[in-house]
Order: sequence, then structure tokens, then C-alpha cells
Amino acid sequence: MNYYGDPNSPYYTKRILDYCETELGFDFYLCNVVKYVLRHKRKHADIQNRVKDLQKAKEYIEWEIEKIQLKEIVKDGIYQ
Repeated sequence: MNYYGDPNSPYYTKRILDYCETELGFDFYLCNVVKYVLRHKRKHADIQNRVKDLQKAKEYIEWEIEKIQLKEIVKDGIYQ
């Protein structure tokens, strides 16, 4: 397997994030959701670390939701 296809390579994660940003138009939070969901089985053999990756993805989803809600609050003029 080449260096860019190795899930333990620092370039592997960068490739995923670059693809999410450029091709899918995702922002930082959603790119990290994709990253952690895709790698949870490939990078970790033990269940604890797999669960940790999925929990990280969940955190990024929650932060994305908060960001959207905050934008809506600001848009509605509640915080001016």
C-alpha cells in the first residue's frame, strides 16, 4: 500500500479532509465527522478506541448543530 493509502499515515487524514472540503464543500466540523467515522474500523483493532473515534464524530456533529443554531440566533437579531 502506498503512503497516501495507509490509514496510519498523516497524509491519509489530510487526504480525507482535503476531499471533504474541496469536493463535498464540508466545513471543518463535518470533515472531521467523516474522518472519524471512516477510520474507526480501519485504524483501531480494539473496541475502546473504535468507540472513542465514534464519540469524537458525535462531538463534531453536536458542535456543527450548535454552530447552525447560533447562526440562526444571530440572524434573527436576538444577539445584537
